[in-house]
Amino acid sequence: MAILQKSAPPISDSIEPLKAEKFLEAVSKYMEPYKGKYNYHAIFQDHLQKTDHVDAGYGQWLQKLLEHLVKSYNLNKQARILDIGCGTGELVVRMDTLGFEATGMDLHEKHLELARILAKENNLSDTIFVLNKNKRLPFDDNSFDIVTMFSVLE
Repeated sequence: MAILQKSAPPISDSIEPLKAEKFLEAVSKYMEPYKGKYNYHAIFQDHLQKTDHVDAGYGQWLQKLLEHLVKSYNLNKQARILDIGCGTGELVVRMDTLGFEATGMDLHEKHLELARILAKENNLSDTIFVLNKNKRLPFDDNSFDIVTMFSVLE
């Protein structure tokens, strides 16, 4: 385990943790019924990692991934991104703080409520999160340059 931690890339000095105090409090309250379950700690740890409150390198990884996509596909540096299955929105908020125009879409209203808390906490509009339970996307064609789906198809 210590070997893996030593080989993990350090978080760039330019990647600050997301502002997440209210968000993490809301997540903790939402997860209260699951305390003592086998995966409670792992799920909460995931939220800490995705907001970069624990050194997991999510911010740096996402920055490098998006820079690679912009360069490889000759996109605008402020590419419009749709994250399908955004869950509680940590990666969408991170993409926006990195300078991209990201929108998150999910079908779970409670997850989007938490995502909107995180957006507001980071001075972003909560309208970057869209509820969609339909078979069709609620956007016009060519509304986005990049479409992501992180941990959706498991």
